[in-house]
Amino acid sequence: MNTAMQPLFWRISGQHSGMDAISLLMPDDSGEVPAEFPTDVTIQSRRRSPDPVDVRWSDDDNDLFMTLVDRVMDLSDEAEMVLDLTDDVVQGIIHLVALARFRTPWPGEELEADELNAPRQELEIGDLVALNTSAGFPMAVVVALDSVDATCILLDSIETLTGDIVPDHSVLVISRLNVLPSYFANSDQGDSEVRH
Repeated sequence: MNTAMQPLFWRISGQHSGMDAISLLMPDDSGEVPAEFPTDVTIQSRRRSPDPVDVRWSDDDNDLFMTLVDRVMDLSDEAEMVLDLTDDVVQGIIHLVALARFRTPWPGEELEADELNAPRQELEIGDLVALNTSAGFPMAVVVALDSVDATCILLDSIETLTGDIVPDHSVLVISRLNVLPSYFANSDQGDSEVRH
């Protein structure tokens, strides 16, 4: 796939137990069978038919994908970049885009801790951040923003004070005041640490 972006589709296929699996579907210009790339994303099925449904990628899907690709790959030197959709990094990005598109975000206000007096940075979509929660500082990636909240995908699970687990890859809406630089994260290895 090149950065000129052929039209892409999501394929929603029925599975057992009332769940649908999400795959990336890339049509072939020559009329061949489209290439299908499964993700680990499943959603509760609300469809009556067992037949797969293909949904075209939205502009938001394309924008988030290209933003995340730009964050992890150096696009500055190449006029046209070719992406290998079987590459683990690209598969991970596709997985995040699928989560952002198909998972309903959970309100994170019950998880939020008291506001910290900490250095702040301007948030952008694609930022790797730490979330200030009552159970620590899990790592997350920002996938949407508005003036008050950030929608983030957890990269770490959270064990709440009541013993419940919020699994990694959950989509949360959390106050921007509780989104901190990634070096606050429990799982950060110090690569992005700032020393004064």
